[in-house]
Amino acid sequence: MTDFTNVDLQNPTTGMTVLNQTDRHLSVLRDNYNYVPDTSTTEGFEAVKDAVKKLTKYRTSLEKERKAWKAPFLEAGKKIDSEAKRITAELLEIEAPFKQAKIEKEKALELAKEKRLNDIRVKIQWITDHVMNSIGKTSEEIQASIQAVGETDTIEGFYELTDEAVQARLTTLSTLETMYNQAKNAEIQQKELLESRAKLKEAEAIADEATAKVDLYEGNEPEPMMQPAPQPKPVPRNIIPVSNKKDNVVAWGIKHDIDESAISELMAILEF
Repeated sequence: MTDFTNVDLQNPTTGMTVLNQTDRHLSVLRDNYNYVPDTSTTEGFEAVKDAVKKLTKYRTSLEKERKAWKAPFLEAGKKIDSEAKRITAELLEIEAPFKQAKIEKEKALELAKEKRLNDIRVKIQWITDHVMNSIGKTSEEIQASIQAVGETDTIEGFYELTDEAVQARLTTLSTLETMYNQAKNAEIQQKELLESRAKLKEAEAIADEATAKVDLYEGNEPEPMMQPAPQPKPVPRNIIPVSNKKDNVVAWGIKHDIDESAISELMAILEF
């Protein structure tokens, strides 16, 4: 067991005195060994070998002393490490339940945050879904969606997703406005088409009625008689004798007080 009695860990000067003394002798050694003798002579070669021997002894002796001086500190370091390891283990044992509680709480907070953000994303999705849900809808239904989205507050309760919610609302409203205008125009065009078809159907009915009356008149015309002389057949009040279908339509329109422009339009439709 290393004796730590004389080991001052705060001021480790053990052995430094010897080092300092040796350091002072370095100048003497430099003076004594300031040149390398000529090894081509026996005397010079012997001097070189003697220098190597002495210097090597100085160096190896110093290394041995260094290890001896350092040994107590190394042993003290090992003991310090061992004690620190033991104390750390006991601290971890005390800390463990608190750390676990902290981890569980942080996990719960993260899950709550994720749920809160998901709930906000659902609200944003509800806004943007109005676009897909309005496809094929009437202008009145699209107007209802515009009102619903327009009345939605995208500031309160959206927290860190407020910017996303505001942008979603603006984009959705812009798209719905475009869809509303398209639907409205389509409905107007459809209404005009239905009115045109109804008008055409009405004109065709009028023409069919006029033609039927002409056919009835022509089919009931009496055959000429030799004797006695034929008498003019009374004309039914609801039949107007005309020479052709075009004149019949005009006469029928006059009888029923039909406007002249309407009669002209009817004849144009029937391609007279």
